[in-house]
This record gives sequence, C-alpha cells and structure tokens, in this order.
Amino acid sequence: MVLPRGPLTHRLMPRPASPPFGWKVHREPEPEPSPLPPPPPAPDKRKLCERFALQHEHFRAVRARRREYLRWTGREICRRVAGKHGLTLKGFLTRTRKRPFARARQEAAYEMALLTKLTLQQIGTVLGGYDHTTVIHGIRAYAKRHGLPLPRGIKPKVGKP
Repeated sequence: MVLPRGPLTHRLMPRPASPPFGWKVHREPEPEPSPLPPPPPAPDKRKLCERFALQHEHFRAVRARRREYLRWTGREICRRVAGKHGLTLKGFLTRTRKRPFARARQEAAYEMALLTKLTLQQIGTVLGGYDHTTVIHGIRAYAKRHGLPLPRGIKPKVGKP
C-alpha cells in the first residue's frame, strides 16, 4: 500500500479497526488493589505547640548567651587592654589610626583570637566595626612584634618577607 504524502496525510490514513456498533469488547478485569495500611494518627496539636515553645525558648536562650558572650568576653578584654595602655574604652574603640590606639587594638585582637571562640568578623565588630582582614593584619603584626605564635591556624603572610 502506498501512503499519500503531504500536509493532510493524517486524514487519509486508515483508522484502527473498532468493533461494530453494539458489540461489547471483552476486557480482563483489573486486579483488586492491595489493602493499604491505615493512615497514621493525627499528631496532637497540644504536644506540638509545647514542643515548639520549648524549642523556641531554647533557641532564644542560646541567642542571648551568644550575644552575652560576644559583648562581655570581647568587651572585658578591650577594657583590660585599654587600661593596660592607659586609654579610655571610648577612645580605644574609635577608628583613629594613631599608634598607641592601633597597637592596643592589635593586642586586643590577638588576645580575643587566642582566648575566645569569636570569629574574626565578630572580633572586628567588638573592636569598633573593623573588617576581618584588618583583624588578621593586627593579629599578625602583634605576633611578629612580640615573637609570638599565630593563634587559631592563622597563616603567616605570603609574599615579601
């Protein structure tokens, strides 16, 4: 049989054979579905609310402890270093680049990196909003000036000695 070609070929194609009108087609019966296990019981809303409240309270306490840890630990080190250098805490936390203030901030950054678990970004925030790279520079400068090891895996500067 030669099939016609062209845009309307689908109209000329023979249709599949269907049973004559009124005849019933024999089909195999579909197997019955297997019984499903019963759905789990609905959770008790009161227990969920109590558990959520406990989790919320726990996380609120953790966040408060973190803020307290950041504020008191960092501030205490700043206060002690500023007193050692004869500076006020307000003057210590300014963004001045004068040598006594900068050296005191470098010492505080080194001690915070050594004694606390604060990140470099958090140390910069405690010291008055400095970038973490500034904190790294201060830690390296203080360690080199005093012949101390670098804390926390901070690597020595690569490049010109």
